[in-house]
Amino acid sequence: MNAISKLSKITSPGLGSISIEYDNDPSLRNTPSDPYSVKKIILKRFDGAVVSQYQFVYSSENIYYKKYEQFFMGRLLSQVNKLDKNDMQVESTKIEFADITKLKLKLTNSGGGISIYQFGKNKQYEDHNSPAYLQLLADGLGSPDDQHYVEFNTIDFNTHHTTQYIFTVTGAANVEKTFKFTYSGSSFPPPIPTEGGDPVELVDYKIMNVTTNSGAQINSDGSSSSENTYKLLPGTYTIRIIGNGLGSIFIKELITNPPPYNNYGPATGFSLGSSVYYDKENGTPVKTISYSHDIFENGIPTSSGNGTIYSNVKETDSSKNGYTHYFYTETKGLLPQMITFETTTREIKPVAEITKQGLLSKKKYMTTPENYCRLLNMIILLKY
Repeated sequence: MNAISKLSKITSPGLGSISIEYDNDPSLRNTPSDPYSVKKIILKRFDGAVVSQYQFVYSSENIYYKKYEQFFMGRLLSQVNKLDKNDMQVESTKIEFADITKLKLKLTNSGGGISIYQFGKNKQYEDHNSPAYLQLLADGLGSPDDQHYVEFNTIDFNTHHTTQYIFTVTGAANVEKTFKFTYSGSSFPPPIPTEGGDPVELVDYKIMNVTTNSGAQINSDGSSSSENTYKLLPGTYTIRIIGNGLGSIFIKELITNPPPYNNYGPATGFSLGSSVYYDKENGTPVKTISYSHDIFENGIPTSSGNGTIYSNVKETDSSKNGYTHYFYTETKGLLPQMITFETTTREIKPVAEITKQGLLSKKKYMTTPENYCRLLNMIILLKY
């Protein structure tokens, strides 16, 4: 990308200007990161005198990009400094990606105050109460929000001691439960090794009266392993080890939450889930603001996951009594509108980069426990 394509100055006649300075890092060319980064933003009066400045400091980190399935050296914003007109630092905010995999952002200001922002993956509507989805649950293929595996039993075996091990499944009669068996074992070395080595013996297991064997395969290191899912009725079962060796069988039980289920699934992108504010490191939270993105009447997220915005946001502030509902209007396909203000009529064209996140159309303040609702209708210029 050429420097000429970068915005360098915004001027408001008679008021002042905003200048933007950039740095260029050639090492970031041919990577997902833009070689150009904003170095400084300068606010000036109409006569050119500097009012204030913001300086941006970056760090480099090897980042995995799922889109390309590989790592690239990337740039991360690590600090923002507020400068006075003489380039002296007056404020500083340190930025830490506390856990990139868990989408957590930490900001530390110059006074020691800390803000932690936790993001989550977006969601989209999916019918999780239909017969087709209920069958997925029965097959153990439902959403992690609706079912998950928990530790049930671990069997450590050694055929020098015994070749049979017992476990018990409890529950309602004639109602199957789903279990995942993860097996890892190895054979004993021969007592008298032969010249040229001996073939590795396959060590496996079977559940008596249920399976013939687990279908274990010999790995490159000589060990054996397998993973299977079985549906078992309540009762006592015997596992028999096939071959001579030792190892472990890890058993997990599939737990399915009771219905009804939330009708949503994963979508592309991320959204802010909560922000927590502290007055100092390792201190007690001063305030917590949490966000949810569900339709307020029936709890179905309103994002399609394909660029469509969340049409509503619920904000709960721990320092206030109640919560706030924000309603947004989608702007996809929005056409230019003729708008009259006082005596002037102009054509207003929507700018996609500005309107693609939606426009606020309504805001509700809800207090508890009285459940008093104060509705604030936001007037927007564009009509749909």
